[in-house]
Amino acid sequence: MYNIGVNQLTEEFEHTYIEELSNSKCNLFQVNSENMDTIINDLDGVFLKEDSAQNIGKICGMIVKIKEKSNPLIWVFSDEPSSIQKMVYLELGADGAFTVEDKPEVINLTIKNSLKRYQRINKNTKMNKSSQAVPGIELMFDTLSVRFDGYATKIALTRLEFKLMQLLYDNYQKGVSYQRIHEYMWETSYNNNKYRVANLIFHLRTKFEKAGVDPMLIRTVRSQGYMLSSASNKE
Repeated sequence: MYNIGVNQLTEEFEHTYIEELSNSKCNLFQVNSENMDTIINDLDGVFLKEDSAQNIGKICGMIVKIKEKSNPLIWVFSDEPSSIQKMVYLELGADGAFTVEDKPEVINLTIKNSLKRYQRINKNTKMNKSSQAVPGIELMFDTLSVRFDGYATKIALTRLEFKLMQLLYDNYQKGVSYQRIHEYMWETSYNNNKYRVANLIFHLRTKFEKAGVDPMLIRTVRSQGYMLSSASNKE
């Protein structure tokens, strides 16, 4: 099942564009600026509807905020046809920009195809990483969780936390710089934003500690970044 966020649901809009999605292995969630921080990491895609209440400025703001927090697929629907607005949304990183001129069937097929590709990429990533095992640590792609030898319970992660764990896992016992982590996680310029990286590391270490796992498995490389050590190599 895919988790899809929708910023507003009118009866007509839901029946025309959203209803088919909910019947196609998609769970739908209301998303807005207030609850976005809480649920964005668990969404595979976000469908943003623009109208008089949610104008281009607000939609652009939501796209930027979504991409700062996570990396789901993003589609925008506009009540009025405008090639300029389409271009603005696509330049901001939207995966699709639709208007009333686009047939509902085309919109639904575009979204479904994007989700299938998203699933295929994740599946291929899982297969490629299966042969690169780190001693004592297992990444579980199906459930977005990590399991450590000697601990029966797996640790559930958000999508952003799992993405970070995967990067450190792929660079086992190698330091990964703040800049590389930032650009990999959020696909934006680093601008010496160490706090954003450090905050995500803090949340990941906190989950380890609550599960009884040594949080210092993610070691700080002084003035450079972070490194994942093995479960048997605790500080």
